[in-house]
Amino acid sequence: MSENRKARRRERFRRGRSCPQPFDLVIQSVCNQGSLEHEVLKDAQRFMYHMQQQGHPIDLDAITASGMTALTQCVLDGSLRSVKILVELGANVNKKDGRGWTPLHYAASEGYIEIVRFLLRCEADVRTKNNEGDLPVDLAEDEAVKELLSRVTLFLTPTGSVIRRRLSLPAGHGF
Repeated sequence: MSENRKARRRERFRRGRSCPQPFDLVIQSVCNQGSLEHEVLKDAQRFMYHMQQQGHPIDLDAITASGMTALTQCVLDGSLRSVKILVELGANVNKKDGRGWTPLHYAASEGYIEIVRFLLRCEADVRTKNNEGDLPVDLAEDEAVKELLSRVTLFLTPTGSVIRRRLSLPAGHGF
């Protein structure tokens, strides 16, 4: 086999087994050091800039070998601080992972009410279905999460705009 052909084969193998940076681990380890959020954000921005300068840009929405994005992994781990940092860095709150789950699906299924609230404030889509056809509200077992998602799902049209309260609806049932 010629050297040129061997080199191409090695390069193909190297590209095939490489996977995206485990950016969720980087963010969570920095968050666990007790740094302030703005310091963590600056460190993460510097790290992303450095990686881009080295020719290895970080795709925050990349699906890792585990089938998840950095954001879905941080949500599953219950790390609100890491979730906030990743969203601030530009992670897509509506990105589906390998199972078709969004971060909101994971937050709902795990009962992480504060993460659910944060994702809703960041315009997470409550009407996105996973590969099994489940909405985030369908996966919620925690009563507070189920109630919140039920209200939000009920009061949003499929286009995401808020339905105005009618006189026939009791006051105080907004979200």
